[in-house]
Amino acid sequence: MQMNRRVVAVAALVAVLGSGTAGTVAAGDPASGGTGINIQAGGPRTSAELGYTDEYAAQKAQEFKAHSAAGISPQYAVSTDALLGFNIYHQKTQYNCLPALGQSLLQWEFYFGGYVSPSVTAKQGTATQASGTITRGMGTTTAGTDDYKAFAWINGEYGAHGSGWRYVAVNDLTETPFTDHVTNEISVYGHMLYVRVDLTKTSFPWHQIKPAQHATGAIGYTNFGVNTNIADPWPSTNGGTCVVQSGGAPPPYSSTPDKACYWSAWSTHKYYLSKDGPRYGELPEFY
Repeated sequence: MQMNRRVVAVAALVAVLGSGTAGTVAAGDPASGGTGINIQAGGPRTSAELGYTDEYAAQKAQEFKAHSAAGISPQYAVSTDALLGFNIYHQKTQYNCLPALGQSLLQWEFYFGGYVSPSVTAKQGTATQASGTITRGMGTTTAGTDDYKAFAWINGEYGAHGSGWRYVAVNDLTETPFTDHVTNEISVYGHMLYVRVDLTKTSFPWHQIKPAQHATGAIGYTNFGVNTNIADPWPSTNGGTCVVQSGGAPPPYSSTPDKACYWSAWSTHKYYLSKDGPRYGELPEFY
């Protein structure tokens, strides 16, 4: 697999945030717009439709197995690692979590790729899907974005930039490979691990009673993968660390800030427990 960008270890471990109890329905309530995952039956399913070949997916699976905890090369067995300079852009509407996360990873990956030009808001777009916007590419509506449509477009952007990297769908059924995917993705490949979470699960830093899914990404880890730094496009603390709300309630939403935040050193065990399951056959992770 091609590594487009290397990562560096951060200087020190950061404190582990505490988790809350069952939350209340607040700004993240899907009745008021949700966070923007809208899985649809009949979407892209084959490797070709998702922008890669079966051979590529098989090679990637073999390499992951070789780099997993049982046989990882010592050069990658670092205690703490992170994607250097990764900015988490804020979803500029209540249904734009996936466009915002896609904006974050593509702008970081290609840096001068123009994914925040002429502005974060304009390039991210809305459900009107103006020409040249990310939402147009992903087929976003006011109900949100389909994961597979989003990553088919993202893979197309990698190809358009001449990169050999492609995101492949996966679903870890036990915690060990999930943790290995976090560390492998960051330290071996130097990319973000995409994780669709279920916001009704109290293991995520914020949660709610009504069903909704949310786009997040692993962008760093500490303590050999025991804890994960999680990019979250919903909160708006302008690029810093996210703050747990009282009782695990959803963070307040505002469309104004350009940058969101990350959950610092969240328990990888809890992150795994918050992971969503397949919906209409669409797997909840891309690596």
